[in-house]
Amino acid sequence: MAHAGTLSSRMARHAGGCLAYFLLFVALAWGVDAIVLAGADEDLRPWAGVAAAVFLTLGLGSLWGIVTGYAKWNPKGELLAATATGALPAGDGQVLATGTAKPAGLPLVAPISGKECVAYFYRMYHVPGGSDDGDEVTVYWGVASTPFVVESPRLAVRVRAVPRIVDEPAVLEGREAIERARRHARSARFETADGIAGVLGTAFTMLDGILADDDAHYRRDWTHGAGPRDPADLILEETLLPAGAEVAVAGPWSASRRAIVSHVEGVELMGASATAGRVGRLLAQGGVARPSILSALAFAAVTSAIGGAIIWAAIHY
Repeated sequence: MAHAGTLSSRMARHAGGCLAYFLLFVALAWGVDAIVLAGADEDLRPWAGVAAAVFLTLGLGSLWGIVTGYAKWNPKGELLAATATGALPAGDGQVLATGTAKPAGLPLVAPISGKECVAYFYRMYHVPGGSDDGDEVTVYWGVASTPFVVESPRLAVRVRAVPRIVDEPAVLEGREAIERARRHARSARFETADGIAGVLGTAFTMLDGILADDDAHYRRDWTHGAGPRDPADLILEETLLPAGAEVAVAGPWSASRRAIVSHVEGVELMGASATAGRVGRLLAQGGVARPSILSALAFAAVTSAIGGAIIWAAIHY
């Protein structure tokens, strides 16, 4: 499993930006409270200044995204236009590929449905008491992917990343699904995740795979550690990208590797995302495309207006 960088290293690269935002927030909170609200009711200080600074910081951050070129006029439209022409970036960038998913080698076999696929996520869980409003207790869960190609009449795009599948999971029932789930529960090499800390750890591990794994040969299986359970007593869910199905994949494009990968410098996306459904479902997800300039301007205007309204209300209280 090759890595272009780990999740922790990516977080470290963003630490400077987070620190800058925090310092901006502190400066705004102090300035609004000490200067603008100097004559305001003492009961409102410093909390009015702090609340206003939160929204003003968000607004300025959105404007900064426009100034630095992070926001685009029509990022989703640009992706769709490039896909229609079959054009790939000459350098590192972002790509939307649509076509038939074909494994680069042997396909995966989904553990519950038994379908051949290029990526899957599954979960076996129960709801104590059987109430729909109860807390779900996940007993077995896992994720896997293999390198694949998105092939269309115009071109074939290699995918060398663990895709984040945005489709809704399918609930599987019936004797055959239960038997496959039982075989998987007996044969898989599960890692144990105890308690909240363990579950959060697996979430971090899966995120690390999506953001940092760059060869797409990936598989992890977990169990909650409270002893084995018969899958017949559990709700069986599965999400997958079937081999041979029409799919859409969006993600960072590496010009040197000529493939969609998990991460390239300067393209800040949430790894590769994929759907076996309509392209619109994929583009509606957060982290798939950069924000548009219009949405960034609207967000800046709204947050700045809220911050200004808080200041005005505090002054005239």
